Amino acid sequence: MNFMQLKMEEEFLDYYKNFKKFKEGKYKPYWDLCFTSLSNRDFFSYMVLSNDLNGIPPVKSFLLYHKEEIQALSSNNDCKLDNYTRRSIGAFFGMLFQFVLGYDQDKTKSIRVTMREFDLLTAAVFIK
Repeated sequence: MNFMQLKMEEEFLDYYKNFKKFKEGKYKPYWDLCFTSLSNRDFFSYMVLSNDLNGIPPVKSFLLYHKEEIQALSSNNDCKLDNYTRRSIGAFFGMLFQFVLGYDQDKTKSIRVTMREFDLLTAAVFIK
């Protein structure tokens, strides 16, 4: 387990109490996918550089990079995510960028991404 994973595992619910269900039950596979992605250097570099250089939200990077895994988790064999799952993934990456990587909370901005296959309309870009 790396530093980021340790911090996320120990402190996620301190910051995001409303997302307790994300770490258990039917949502746990999505938590596990987010969590294990932090140990994938290729994905992590891609996500941070996409956010920093191109203004691409980490959630969008995550969903595109893991599209096949997300489709496999779906009961309908599609990529549609329910509201709680979308918001939970957003909270996960919000905590990572703001509280683990130290991006400025006040400069975070929500942008339109319109990813119909995931049922996602907006996501946050983080600014140092």
